[in-house]
Amino acid sequence: MWECGNCREQLADKYRHCWNCGKPRPDGEETAAPVSFGKLKLDRAGIEKAPAAVEAPSPKTEIPPAAEIPPAAETTGEETSAPAEIAPFGSAFYREEKPPSKLGAVVFPVLWLAAVAATAVFSYYSYRKTADFENRLAAEQANLSGPAKQFEFAPNAPRAKNAAIKAKVLPLVAATRELDGLYNRLPDDLRPLNADEVKTILWLDCKPREAGRYEEDGSPAYRDVCNAYLVDRESAKIVKVQDFLGEPPPLKKQWAGNYASGKVLPEALIAYIRENQPEAERGPIRFASDSPDHHIWFKSETLYSTIVLALLGAVGLGWLVFRIKSLF
Repeated sequence: MWECGNCREQLADKYRHCWNCGKPRPDGEETAAPVSFGKLKLDRAGIEKAPAAVEAPSPKTEIPPAAEIPPAAETTGEETSAPAEIAPFGSAFYREEKPPSKLGAVVFPVLWLAAVAATAVFSYYSYRKTADFENRLAAEQANLSGPAKQFEFAPNAPRAKNAAIKAKVLPLVAATRELDGLYNRLPDDLRPLNADEVKTILWLDCKPREAGRYEEDGSPAYRDVCNAYLVDRESAKIVKVQDFLGEPPPLKKQWAGNYASGKVLPEALIAYIRENQPEAERGPIRFASDSPDHHIWFKSETLYSTIVLALLGAVGLGWLVFRIKSLF
């Protein structure tokens, strides 16, 4: 007798065993054929090779009938979910925009008004400084222009020996007896404010000398040659005479005139006056504390501040247009 390992049933035939937990195999089914192995064969080298093993048939598994398989749940077209949409790249960084705050709308106009006010005050201050200086110079020149006509230039006047000049000095153009531009640059201790303060007259007899021609249009370039006469007003004697050569003319023709001329530097003429003063009265070689050279900066300030005001006006107008467009 043979006992089934599954259900422990005693069977007479050892090849008749329990397939489905205690149910005997039907008689019509064949018993499993024993596995056979072929004979060993030798190859040319005499090495024994075993034939390929024959796989034993695996036990049959019963497939349940189709009726027992629950049908798949049918889905209608309405229940079918739409494919998920892929979010664009920009939406990953999307942030909800907040309405502009009222504080931000007020800060810019306030800062703009403050900048405009500060620039306007600075521009007005620079303009007044320059205007006051020019008005004072005009008044001084008016006080001296009339009396200057009474002075006569006499290049053949007698010479004073070993004499020194007295301050203050009035520079005049020899050809026209008008005030020379050097007057505005004289130091304070040399520049007279009225005719009574004039002790010495500086006659400047300057003539342009041709130094070459420009390649642009063939116009001449000049270099001034000046004869400077220091004349004592009281004695009308010539204290000192010296010739000065102007600076080399500009390399390019100046747009402001028909010709370019190299002028004598004011520093050279001031040094000439200082050298002929008494040693105890000599001061430093420098311009007046309120000379035009000092006020060039104030003129530049006025110009630059005006430009800044124009730019601020353009910025304010642009902001106003932007705010109006944002309302619609």
